[in-house]
Formats: sequence, structure tokens, C-alpha cells
Amino acid sequence: MTGNLPRYLAWALAILFLAAVAWWVAGGSSPGADSNAAEGPAAAEARLDFPPFELAIDALEPIWAEERALPRPSGPETDDVIDAWHRANFVTAMVELDRFDGDHQAVIDDWKAQLRAWMDLRDPAEYKALSWIAWESFERAFQEILRRASVTDTRLEDLLNDPLDPDVHLQFEACGGFLGHALRLGLVGERGELAVRPELVLVLFRAKWFRDIDDLHAMERTMPGPELREYRRWLIEDAGLPFDARLRAIDDFEATFGFRRFPVAFAQAVAHHDAGDLEAAVAALAEADRVAPDNPIVTAGIAALAAP
Repeated sequence: MTGNLPRYLAWALAILFLAAVAWWVAGGSSPGADSNAAEGPAAAEARLDFPPFELAIDALEPIWAEERALPRPSGPETDDVIDAWHRANFVTAMVELDRFDGDHQAVIDDWKAQLRAWMDLRDPAEYKALSWIAWESFERAFQEILRRASVTDTRLEDLLNDPLDPDVHLQFEACGGFLGHALRLGLVGERGELAVRPELVLVLFRAKWFRDIDDLHAMERTMPGPELREYRRWLIEDAGLPFDARLRAIDDFEATFGFRRFPVAFAQAVAHHDAGDLEAAVAALAEADRVAPDNPIVTAGIAALAAP
């Protein structure tokens, strides 16, 4: 049941709802009708989406604790790799800001070459330990730039426009272009307010860290499974990906973890809905209902599209 409606009736109402939307989009509204009429309560209720994103923190903390306890690599070669990583981060950020005129690929290639040489002599577990050295550098710079924006009541975007400022320079070295992306995604506010749990920032950092060596070691083999699952779930649910990229992320999730670990068909329904293809959204939602008829997220989605 969906509310007090049998499921077949809920689907019928959903189809009628789609027909009404299609008629309106095609210009069926009467001349002089209020152009904002679709913004009323009925339109707001017909929203197909995931619930607010929450990390499975309990699954991640033991992994992080185990890795933090690993012996930290040290020595000149390790220092050189971190320095090369900082240079690659800075150059990448400057390219994104259109403020670098040199050969940025040479800087990235130098870091990759140093990293390959470093990894050839070490166990893969040491790369995980190295990630925590890099993370501590990232976290210090990230927190400092957020603190400065807050204390000085300065917009982060304005701070980022001065890469010669020592704090901003260090932030670009440690974080690359992350802060700009975080601003656009709403992960941080313009005055340095962190809008998500700090653990999500760690997961996103770690995803990039392991993705950066995907040409050497597949991300599926180097990033711990529960962490990779949460990252890919975030990509689907909350990253604001374009339609095609979102469908690829859904396919990647299903290929790696299977549909039993995630409502794949429901995710496809949301993607189609957000792209404006309501007919495909209803079809995908029907498949989600067939696969998991008792899933409360799917049931809520059916109710949303069946709303009068």
C-alpha cells in the first residue's frame, strides 16, 4: 500500500500526473495563466529524491583507526614525494583558476614519476600510511583557511583570488582545487562554515588520493571497500553530477557492489527525474518497486510521483 492507495492506483495517478506535466510544458496552460503556478504545494510535493545523505561512520572509523596506526614512511624520498604532490596540487588549482601559463602537465608527470619510483620499493600498505601524512597537511591548511574566512568575515572566494598570500598558497599546495569545488557543491559556506560532517571531507580527500594512482593500482583494490562504497554512494546521491556522469556512477556502483547493497533502480529513477524525463523516472521506479517492494525509500518515491 502507498498511504491508503493500492499500488496499481498509485501508479495510475503517477501516470496521470506525468500527462498533466507534459501538457503544461507543451504550452497547454491557458493564456494569462500565472507562470508561477507550478511552484505551488502540489509541484513541491512531486519530488523524487534520496533522503539527506549520511555517511556510514561506524563502518569507516575502524578502517581509519587501523590505517592511522600503520608505521609512517619517512626519509628523503618520502619528503620528495610529498613536495612533488604539493607542487602538482598548486599547479592544478592554478590551471582551474586560469592563472598558470607554464607546462602544468610536466609538473604532474614529475609527481607521478616520483610516486612510481617510491611505490616500486615499498609495500602497497605504505601508500595508505602515506595518505595520512598528506591528509594531515590537507586538514591543517583547509581548517586554517576556513578559520581565517570566519574570523576576518571574508568571503572564501575573495581569499582564493590571492594565491600569493601565504595561507592561501599553502591551502592550494595541500588541497589543490578542492575548496573551490566545495564552495560550488555547498560543502562549505562563503564565510568558512563547514556545511557537512568533517568525515565526508576526509572521504573525498581519500577518494582523490586513491584515484590518483588508479593507473598503477585500481582504486577498487586500494581504497577500502566500505569507504569506496560511501564515496560512490555520495557521487550518486549528493554530488550534483550531470545526468550521464550520474548514470555511469550508478553503473560503477552496481558493478562493484551489486544492487543488493544499494537501490540501483531507484537511483536511476532519481537521475531521470532530475533530468526532466519523468516517463523514464516512472519506469525505473516501477523496476525499483519490483526489486524491493518493501523499501521505504522506494515507497516514498511512488507516493511523491503519485501526489495529485
